[in-house]
Amino acid sequence: SSKLSSLLGKLIALAILCLPLFAHKQNYSISDQSDTMHFRNYALSILDTLPMNSLFIINYDQQWTSIRYMQECEGVRPDITSVNLSMMS
Repeated sequence: SSKLSSLLGKLIALAILCLPLFAHKQNYSISDQSDTMHFRNYALSILDTLPMNSLFIINYDQQWTSIRYMQECEGVRPDITSVNLSMMS
């Protein structure tokens, strides 16, 4: 009885630990956003239209994070200085 109870407890613990892995495996394909390029394209469309050595004053977080990522991480348009207006006040 004690061995059966111990084995049952271990099986339940194993099942509980495996549940998140099973859920991850089942839902990964519909949750994977690695090929989504919306924000990249958005930032590039803004940066590409600006003249050389521009000062770009940004007021929206979506623009700020997209543009800063493209400039700092991808090295796109380092000649443009982008300033977040809400961080200035």
